[in-house]
Amino acid sequence: MNKREAKRLREKRKRLKNILIAEIIVAVLAVGIAAVFAFLPEKTRGGSSAGNPSAAENITANEAVTDASSSETASQTENSEEASAETKSEAPSSTTEGESTETASAAETETSSETGASDSSGESDTAEETSSEGSEEEAGSDETPAETPKETVDYRNVVFIGDSRTLSMGVGGELAYDLVPMDSISATWGAQLTDEAAYANVSDAAGRERQIAVFWYGINDVQLNPNRDSAEEFIMNYQTLISAYRTMNDSSKIYLLSILPTTPQEKDYYEGQDENIAAYNAALQQFAAENGYQYLELSPLFTGNDCFAEGDNIHFSKAWYEERFLPAVTRALGIVY
Repeated sequence: MNKREAKRLREKRKRLKNILIAEIIVAVLAVGIAAVFAFLPEKTRGGSSAGNPSAAENITANEAVTDASSSETASQTENSEEASAETKSEAPSSTTEGESTETASAAETETSSETGASDSSGESDTAEETSSEGSEEEAGSDETPAETPKETVDYRNVVFIGDSRTLSMGVGGELAYDLVPMDSISATWGAQLTDEAAYANVSDAAGRERQIAVFWYGINDVQLNPNRDSAEEFIMNYQTLISAYRTMNDSSKIYLLSILPTTPQEKDYYEGQDENIAAYNAALQQFAAENGYQYLELSPLFTGNDCFAEGDNIHFSKAWYEERFLPAVTRALGIVY
């Protein structure tokens, strides 16, 4: 073979190679455009090629395929072996399309199966839950309603410090209701903030080392003091008494209870008590807030003469302590279980 023939053969192979590459590209484009065209709305597919970019692209692709077919016919005349190679190159494309179709169909079938199984499972679960709830209701109808457990109050970490209104909760004094253990009460009948008895009570209470100290003074300071102490003096006396407690026990959480009035029968003797009590309580609340103490307002528990002991215009009845005072205060202290 001379050089001219060898050159001619190389050029022919080069053309065939270029033709094969062009055919593969065109085939891929045709498949892609056909897929896009298949998903277009029907109105879009039926439009003119001038106003429809997809239609224009499809025409261009068809023209490319026609040109490639003409070239392929020429190349088959020159070399049958290259034509066979071209046929083989087109086969994988068809196979790939077939496999894709089968894969899509299998995926759809599998999805439908899973959906059906999920629906069946959901219906089964719902039926089982309904049956279970019905069984529980039937079983519950035969049971005797459980009794509400009684609340328990733990006074071991509390000490109440005050006057006769505090003392009446225990066994000391004239009333002795015995509602609170005396180990949790340190009070004196008729005590005022400036009395030696009040300081003795504070010393006794601090020595018990309780986590909570509840102070309830004021009714005697408001009514029995001949000088009618002002609210400022009342708070000063309270602060001095609490400071004495703090020197002996600085870890207790301190609660201050508001002052409650007496009966109307006592107002002639304790002139101006309502005005004094309102002023003292307002000052007491502010004092507690400024010093980090807890102030408990008792006025919602007071409803008038029915709160007092029979024949007593100052001290409260046992029922009032049991039904109103102690339930409210012990909950506020957090000692109810």
